[in-house]
Amino acid sequence: MTIHYIPNDPAVGPLRRVKAYPKRRRDALLKGPGGYSERLYAPGSKGFTVWQCREAALRGLACWEEMFGSLRRWARNKTLRMRPFQRFQQLGAYDRAYLSFSMLGDGPTFAAASADAVTHELGHALLDTVRPDLWREVALESQALHEAFADAFACTASLADRDVRRAVLSKSPDIGSPNLVEAMGESLAEAIRQARQRGEAYAENVSGPRRLLNTHRATSLPHEELPADGPPNVLVATPHSYSQVLSGAFYDLLRFALAHHPAPTEGQLWDATKGAFGLLVEGLQSDLRPRTFAELGRAMLAVGQRRSGWATWVVLAFARHGITLDPGSVPMPASITGGPSFGRGARRRLLHAWGFVGDTPSRSSRVEIGGHPGVHIALRRHVPVRGGPNGKKLWVPVRDALLVSLKGRPTVIGETPNPSRIESAVQADVRRLLRSGAVARGRTSPRRPCSFYLRTRRARRYLRRVRFLCT
Repeated sequence: MTIHYIPNDPAVGPLRRVKAYPKRRRDALLKGPGGYSERLYAPGSKGFTVWQCREAALRGLACWEEMFGSLRRWARNKTLRMRPFQRFQQLGAYDRAYLSFSMLGDGPTFAAASADAVTHELGHALLDTVRPDLWREVALESQALHEAFADAFACTASLADRDVRRAVLSKSPDIGSPNLVEAMGESLAEAIRQARQRGEAYAENVSGPRRLLNTHRATSLPHEELPADGPPNVLVATPHSYSQVLSGAFYDLLRFALAHHPAPTEGQLWDATKGAFGLLVEGLQSDLRPRTFAELGRAMLAVGQRRSGWATWVVLAFARHGITLDPGSVPMPASITGGPSFGRGARRRLLHAWGFVGDTPSRSSRVEIGGHPGVHIALRRHVPVRGGPNGKKLWVPVRDALLVSLKGRPTVIGETPNPSRIESAVQADVRRLLRSGAVARGRTSPRRPCSFYLRTRRARRYLRRVRFLCT
């Protein structure tokens, strides 16, 4: 039997007849709703949406496994279930048990009918599987990193289709013009634009698709320097909008790799895509455990230095988006066994010198920086935030990372840490979450799900994530 399938977004098509992807029977499983037999359904119908969602998710997972091998299980479960007909304002959600998608308007427009939306949420699940420590992050840039990865995976999954690659190259051999793979969820953005015209409460910034082909640049304090809302082509202080800085760097990395070929073929485009996305994943999985754009850039540069050409392309791609990477300050796995010791006492003295008070929990790993010994220090602490419900104090988990050169006097690579500035940024991020309604005061409602909730433990209230919500 065959089904109708659109390998990207319904707004750009094309509609195809394909044989449904076979059901997975081992390793990490994906399950969708039943009730619709395998046959040709009209686009826009519930039957089409069920099979479109299933096909996009299975093809996306197959794309991942082609590059990284079999996925044995998800972050918390063996099976991830898909719910394509939910009623909430956001377009999609991932909560470690379900991939959920909403229905917009009275039409309605089904978010699950867009392969972009499905593979974006699947990208959240995949990153959560390989980096579960990012689940608790509340900083705007760390949340934006998760969203950027999801968009990069959606782009990669779309380019896994040979006909899509041919269509992209036919429009622009250097993929430097707007196209169907660098724009995310065109039909859904149009549905939101129409909903805003009817008076529904959607932000202006999401009334157009996010674009990986962009010139957005990073800023040191996005929650202070960026507006709360604006037109779709303007960078604003939300994780989805700010993610375009990193997803733009990923797309430019792909373009630099493709430019290595004077007249690229669709096969060379796929090789470049796998190379760029593979570098992104390897950087995220490195021992440095990056949580910011600059940390990820350094980790990708360290990986790229072992591959011909890729280090230069990483530096250029990140520089286009305002992130400067110094090849001479990139940490490599430690090969120097001598040098000064750096135990717990040395870490404590160093952290106190930089203003971290008390016994801040930390761990360190030896690295090599420019041929000299260095150390990567990971910090874990809770920051108090006033202004929660009823004016009570909240405690927010914060993880920082410092890269220290031990050549002579210990010196921080990059920006010297400023604990008070870090705490101010975290407090601003949490207040933004509280104002936006992203934090549930009690149990979350299926009709109005939230990204975070408050958990009380030993008389303290902690902020905890319950899901990623995407608009």
